[in-house]
Amino acid sequence: MTITFSEKVTGLTNAALTVANGSLSAVSTSDGGITWTATLTPDASITDTSNVITLDNSAAIDLSGNAGSGSTDSNTYAVDTARPTASIVVADSALSVGESSLVTITFSEKVTGLTNAALTVANGSLSAVGSIDGGLTWTATFTPASDITETANVITLDNSAAIDLSGNAGSGTTDSNTYAVDTARPTASIVVADSSLSAGETSLVTITFSEAVSGFTNAALQVANGTLTPVSTTDSGVTWTATFTPDANLTDASNVITLDNSAVRDAAGNTGSGTTDSNNYAIDTARPIFSAAAVVSNQLVLSYIETTTLDAAHPPGIGAFAVTTNGAANPVTGVAVDAAAKTVTLTLTTAVAYSQAVTVAYTDPTAGNDVNAIQDAAGNDAASFGPTVATNSTSAPPTPTPPLPEPVEPTPTPPTPAGDKDGIPPAMEDSAPGIPGPGGAAPIAGDGNGDGIKDSLQAEVASTAFVLSPTSQSQPGSAPATFVTLVTNSLDGKVDSASPSSRITSFTQKDAPANLPEGLEMPMGLVSFTAELLNGASSESFSLYVDASLGINGYWKQDSTGTWANLASEPYGGKTVLEGGRLRLDFQIADGGEFDADGKVDGIITDPGAPAYMPLSIVGLAPEVAAFWF
Repeated sequence: MTITFSEKVTGLTNAALTVANGSLSAVSTSDGGITWTATLTPDASITDTSNVITLDNSAAIDLSGNAGSGSTDSNTYAVDTARPTASIVVADSALSVGESSLVTITFSEKVTGLTNAALTVANGSLSAVGSIDGGLTWTATFTPASDITETANVITLDNSAAIDLSGNAGSGTTDSNTYAVDTARPTASIVVADSSLSAGETSLVTITFSEAVSGFTNAALQVANGTLTPVSTTDSGVTWTATFTPDANLTDASNVITLDNSAVRDAAGNTGSGTTDSNNYAIDTARPIFSAAAVVSNQLVLSYIETTTLDAAHPPGIGAFAVTTNGAANPVTGVAVDAAAKTVTLTLTTAVAYSQAVTVAYTDPTAGNDVNAIQDAAGNDAASFGPTVATNSTSAPPTPTPPLPEPVEPTPTPPTPAGDKDGIPPAMEDSAPGIPGPGGAAPIAGDGNGDGIKDSLQAEVASTAFVLSPTSQSQPGSAPATFVTLVTNSLDGKVDSASPSSRITSFTQKDAPANLPEGLEMPMGLVSFTAELLNGASSESFSLYVDASLGINGYWKQDSTGTWANLASEPYGGKTVLEGGRLRLDFQIADGGEFDADGKVDGIITDPGAPAYMPLSIVGLAPEVAAFWF
């Protein structure tokens, strides 16, 4: 500021000056009193465009002692020392997954130079700030970060980054209103308390979420091989429980319960994502199935069909059995279980004689899961059965020696049959119903092909009880049993002893395959066997004896094109014959040929095939003298 007088004056001080919106340093002169100067410093936080400094002229005395009169105003000067201030508003103060919010920053005056670098954003990100009114109002879009749960968040502005049109920078910082972020999706864990379930058992299932959820029902759960009671919670939605009951007549070691996480919602409205599996649980609710009873002397053997093994450590008591011989009670004195052979052997008080009629009955101790019972390794109790006829395989007493006849040339004695080794317990084979033997001889128990020799003594013949169910292996249920006899090296159902060429090494039952052609019925699923070829044989002839009442009309296998072919038909060198009240299916398989399942020329014929029924109208078959043409 400069004050210029018309002549030299003395006595001038700041007291003579009225300063608008500011302050002056002490006035001084360097030319004897004509020109006086001082520095004006505006007051802070002022915005005023009309300001003057006023001099009281009477305070200026010239060298003659004359004082000035009135007052003198300076030129007008503007003062703008107000720093810009701001307010920040986050429109949506509670954000969840998928949401965003408008953020508005309003300044006390127009500013320039504002960028996102001036903003500190808690648990989220901002789009680039921008203004459409010259810098007074700035906006951006806030997007919350994922997997965050935080109720106290603010956006902070560094005010010094905002410059008004006068060049004043803001000072300090400005916080927005508080906003909550909940973008954490609920997660879950599922625990099946009992991971190994048998018949009659249930298990608690606990689903624990990372936070309280709503909208959870059983519709969100996929339950393998069982059912759940409705899920419920007692702690407002964090922990949910239900009771799992396994399906009946089932054996499956790999099962889980799967949750669709998107079906649950937390308090903020966030849904889960993906799926959650429970721990694995095993189910064995398939009960052992009684298949046959056979008695020799004082040993009565009960045979069972079971996918695993029987429990030999906890047999039933002797009182669970009722045995009669020719109608009179024959008390049981001992019970022994062979776990692997799946048999229960009863020791009788009185040995059974040849041709005596024997019945046996079994009563499961209770309807529940008993500690001691006929049961499998999982503890599934076998069902009770009423009086059942046991095959009496006790040898006949020796025939009295007749008078010696006239000497004749002795007939050579045939060799003793080779060991069996077909994997079927002798007690099971000896229970097979016999058919009339050579020359119409009376049937022999355990002689399923009517050659006069028990099948348990022949490596080329095997008899066993199969379950009458297409799902005999996985879900046999309570289906009844039927005996099946297989002959290898067969000549019209009898072993061709003149040229031994093979032996049976296994004979089991499997489930029928899925997606069978319409009309093809497999009442006992698949028959699966292996036969070892001997003496350089390259193919083999087989005969399979089945119950004629089952309506089976062929032995069916798929060829290389997937078409089902009847090997027991003339085009394939086979036939079907009624023999001794049984249906005999004759067929041939070449080692490594089209119908050898392993496809290798290795001296082993591997065969899963189906004794089955196909309506002749479907496959174009026609009956022709006890044979079926393909």
